[in-house]
Amino acid sequence: MKADPIGKRVSVLTCLVAVCLSLQTLLADPSEDALSALQAQAASGNVDAMTALGFLYFGAGGLQQDYVKARSWFEKGAEQESPEAMLALGLIYREGLSVKPDVRQAVDWFRKAAKLEVPEAMFNLGNMYRDGQGVPQSMTQAIEWYQKAAMLGDPDAMNRMGVLHLEGRGVSQDYSKAIDWFERAAANDHPQSMYNLGQLYFAGRGIHKDESKGADLIRKSAENGHPEAMYKLGLMFSAGRGVIQNHSAAHKWIRLAAEGEVPGAMYAYGVLLANGGPGTAKDIQQAMIWYERAASKGDARAMHNLGTMYREGRGVPRDDAKAIEWYRKAAANGSTEARHNLDVMLRRTGRRP
Repeated sequence: MKADPIGKRVSVLTCLVAVCLSLQTLLADPSEDALSALQAQAASGNVDAMTALGFLYFGAGGLQQDYVKARSWFEKGAEQESPEAMLALGLIYREGLSVKPDVRQAVDWFRKAAKLEVPEAMFNLGNMYRDGQGVPQSMTQAIEWYQKAAMLGDPDAMNRMGVLHLEGRGVSQDYSKAIDWFERAAANDHPQSMYNLGQLYFAGRGIHKDESKGADLIRKSAENGHPEAMYKLGLMFSAGRGVIQNHSAAHKWIRLAAEGEVPGAMYAYGVLLANGGPGTAKDIQQAMIWYERAASKGDARAMHNLGTMYREGRGVPRDDAKAIEWYRKAAANGSTEARHNLDVMLRRTGRRP
């Protein structure tokens, strides 16, 4: 899981109390006077105010996003040894925000912040070694940094250690260690770890099978905004596995997952709308839209269903050419059913394979 670019949310970065207080003060009173006061503190050399302004210009709230100004304030903060500013600059150079991407510069800034015990910087250094960005690729080095970050309480690093032990990548496969790391991260409200742990309980993989406990963890993950967990929860409500069957809840969570760009959920939501039934009103036009969105993400089932809708004229004028086009795409993406339907249509219409 790649670390989020800054600008999505400030919580990606470590935040010193003084920096957080500066941000909270301005967000509580987003007036020109409050901003001017913070800018005056920064201009007088207050490193926490400099870093807080960097966050604000990066989109933390209150100000129009301006990556150039954000970088300028972070550079000023980094000159005065602000670890948050150093981490921010690492992310800026890695993502190429207001500058040309420079992974070596990113590594340099992450390393400086890591020396100041910033766990997020350690986690990002681990990612750089894992991917061979700006440094020689080394899982050994990556794991060393992940472990350091995890021991300092970084939930992303805890989750990463769990995944590595689950899959046996760079470390011995060990379900008990994987579960321990997932539990630690989940205790810190880490949505991905809640989802991972819930999946293990649900499947009984490396742990005593408990669909109810798995469902509870997956629900918490979904409620914390994890799109894949939303999709899984919707399927669970639809089938009544681990939860009491509830078609309205299934519709809600599958829709939210679809809106979260989960291809399988887009397809599933299209199916719900195409067929209608308990908890879902039939809407062929909306089904087409969701099938098209799922197909654009490579979902062969959605491509196949689009072909069928054009072949049968469901919600759209019947169009053999478009049906064949979608069947071809679905078949190319592995759908055997689409391959069969394509062959039938080609024979019926006398077209070439």
